Amino acid sequence: MHPALLLVLLAYPTQAAGPSCIAVPCSVRIRSFKTADYDPASEFTLSGTVVDCQNGVLRLRLSVGVVRVQLGTAFPRDLMAKGLAVEILASRGQDEQRQWFVAREVRFAGKVMTLRTAQGLPI
Repeated sequence: MHPALLLVLLAYPTQAAGPSCIAVPCSVRIRSFKTADYDPASEFTLSGTVVDCQNGVLRLRLSVGVVRVQLGTAFPRDLMAKGLAVEILASRGQDEQRQWFVAREVRFAGKVMTLRTAQGLPI
C-alpha cells in the first residue's frame, strides 16, 4: 500500500471506509460453548477414570460410558493421567440435542482442585 494512501485512510477513516461505518462502543462476553453456563441447582458428583484431557475438556469413563466434562482451559492437563480415578462435582446442562457437564471441583489422589465458586463463577 502506498504511504500517502495509508495516511489518508488514517486521517479520514469514515470517508475511506464509507458513510455506513460508525464506531459504536459495546461490551462483548466471549463464550466458546454453552458449557460455559453453570447451574448450581443441578450439581451432582461424577466418579470414574480419566480417558484423556485436552483443551480444557476431560473425557471420563463411567460405568455407563464415556462423558465429556468441561474443566476450563486454565486447568493443567498434565495432572490428569490416563486411568486416574477422579471424583468431580459438576453441573449438568441440557438442550434439545445434547447434555453437558461443567466441573466445579475435581478430587483425585487425595487432592481437591476448585475450579469455580459455589455460585459457578470461574476462579
